[in-house]
Amino acid sequence: MDASKTHLIRNAIAQGTSQYSMQTFDQSLFRLCEEEIISTEEALRWATNVDEFVMKMQGVRSTSDTAVDEMARSSATSASPDPRSNR
Repeated sequence: MDASKTHLIRNAIAQGTSQYSMQTFDQSLFRLCEEEIISTEEALRWATNVDEFVMKMQGVRSTSDTAVDEMARSSATSASPDPRSNR
């Protein structure tokens, strides 16, 4: 193990959300907030990166957030039948 690279793990997890369904603790907290399962105050209390969490709550999106949205749209599109086909 290379201890100098452990800081890269969190980013790898965040980036792997769309492809491997991984998520960071803060991503999970954010989803719980969006679904109104926990309050914003509670999420901020436990967030590992409060500043980043606040930015996300204000609508500032990261690359991994965009990738998750694109993956969800792609899944929804592929799940609905193609109206051009004669199935």
